[in-house]
Amino acid sequence: MFKWFIEVDIKSTSKLSEVFSSTHEDAVITIAEDKLSSHIELSSDEIPNKDFVLIYNQENMYTPDEKLVQHSEYKDTVVASINFFPDFNQLTVE
Repeated sequence: MFKWFIEVDIKSTSKLSEVFSSTHEDAVITIAEDKLSSHIELSSDEIPNKDFVLIYNQENMYTPDEKLVQHSEYKDTVVASINFFPDFNQLTVE
């Protein structure tokens, strides 16, 4: 049987609100003081008998985002983009 070691680093531009593994409760998860990064490790004693699932949320994940950009060649043309990411599912750690 193979053994493995998983190490994951998350670097975010907005603060992380939660980080956890729904499949490996014993994963060691460290969130930085500024909440902009996280380090996750699984033990080298871990036996690869299932998928590794990592879930994280950002504080501003559901905040609408907009961009207004002038076309680089046609200066009289402007492009607008509005993104909504509704909070359809409330995921909680139990």
